[in-house]
Amino acid sequence: MVLENLRYNAAETSKDESERQEFARRLAELGDVFVSDGFGVVHRKQASVYELPSLLPSAAGTLISRELEV
Repeated sequence: MVLENLRYNAAETSKDESERQEFARRLAELGDVFVSDGFGVVHRKQASVYELPSLLPSAAGTLISRELEV
């Protein structure tokens, strides 16, 4: 599934944790697993990066795996 840039939604980067969590819950309803492959964003406290992985079975994608090998 391809989604529009999630940063267009204010809840993605909200400083309000409950707002980010609710957005992450809505995103979690769209899939069965979460694969993170954005090495440059894994440190950000955003709904799709920080909260979503705790709601679904999660894994690192190939780009992140390669960066960790270096």
